[in-house]
Amino acid sequence: MGRLARLFLFATLLLAAFATPGRAEPVLTVLYTGKTFGKYEPCPS
Repeated sequence: MGRLARLFLFATLLLAAFATPGRAEPVLTVLYTGKTFGKYEPCPS
């Protein structure tokens, strides 16, 4: 289940990066935040 989530996030990141190169950075930030939230303790917003 964890691997599927990571694979899905990775695929989404690649898709977003290819679809909109200008938005690669925001997507990376969102992906990193989601990954951190899933693996470690949620960071206070």
